[in-house]
Amino acid sequence: MGDINLRAFAGTLWTLEDVKYIPGLKRMLISVGMLDVQGYRVTFEDGQWKVVKGNLVVSHRWKKGTLYMVELPAEEVNSVSGDVGHSSTLWHQKLGHMSEKGIKILVSKGKIPELKEVEVDFCKRVTFSKSGRMPKVEKLELVHTNVYGPKLVSSLGGSQYYVTFIDDSTIKVWVYFLKQKSEVFNTFKKWKAAVKNETGLKVKCLKSDNGGEYISTHLGVHLHSPKTDEDKATKAKVPYASAVGSLMYAMVCTRPDIAYAVRVVSRFMSNPGKKHWEAIKWLLRYLKSTSKIALCFSKNDVILEGYSDANLGGCSDTRKSTTGFVFTVGGIVVTWMSQLQKSIALSTTEAEYMAISEAVKK
Repeated sequence: MGDINLRAFAGTLWTLEDVKYIPGLKRMLISVGMLDVQGYRVTFEDGQWKVVKGNLVVSHRWKKGTLYMVELPAEEVNSVSGDVGHSSTLWHQKLGHMSEKGIKILVSKGKIPELKEVEVDFCKRVTFSKSGRMPKVEKLELVHTNVYGPKLVSSLGGSQYYVTFIDDSTIKVWVYFLKQKSEVFNTFKKWKAAVKNETGLKVKCLKSDNGGEYISTHLGVHLHSPKTDEDKATKAKVPYASAVGSLMYAMVCTRPDIAYAVRVVSRFMSNPGKKHWEAIKWLLRYLKSTSKIALCFSKNDVILEGYSDANLGGCSDTRKSTTGFVFTVGGIVVTWMSQLQKSIALSTTEAEYMAISEAVKK
């Protein structure tokens, strides 16, 4: 007479209390009435029986013949002796696999008067759980993030993307909806400031799939306005505005290849720094080194030839295809282009036709 522990459904432990157990007997009866007294809910339906306690399914078996059978190997039997019924190992399991030191503290405070000696046997569950346990992560020490989208149908507010931030310690989730994927970095900065103001803690590690969304696409340090005294002194000495004007004249007349660089340096006409002046000098060196470079045509027939191609769905964000073409005169390349198509092509043929159309317009 005592308690018996059975390995039940999904590897859980099912304890039957105050039962008569005969080790050599192949079949024994389980009283449904006693299960009801102990708080179990038993159902018989469609040739199967289920034992539930709270939200935990303890056992779930099928009917065999005229009997509802449960074939569970006995894992541990605590019977006959009252001392065995109140063993250290049993209390270790009842208290959620508490350590031997913790059980001794409870015994010293008189919380377990039935237990006289504390000696917990080897528990494989505790050993296995400790072997795969990760170090505890503090709040905001590790944050997981991901960007989802674009969605086929925009929200009522026009959002097509959303970004999530998940704290690994508290599993708290923040969700922000975005209209453009380029808003991810600014959203992260706002979220970081908000959680710091709320908790007083800083984010130590941000984990993403590739992290590309969090690379700021703003101008680099070499194109920032001057802040040091050295930069301000350089500004007063160099003819920055005159140099930019000369570069613009060359760009419009004969050198369209420097258009982008001239556009960038012209943004700092009113407040240039040392790095901006270095960029101007690099442009002047480039013009000087390429001043004698020209297109050389042969004496053969001058024939205009064009080549076009399309990459179906080349952009992973918008699923738009890429149009590319190049034109040659007498074998010399005179113009070329590579850009995303304005609409989404549904087939390779459609993408190729759109590429040819753009090439002909050129």
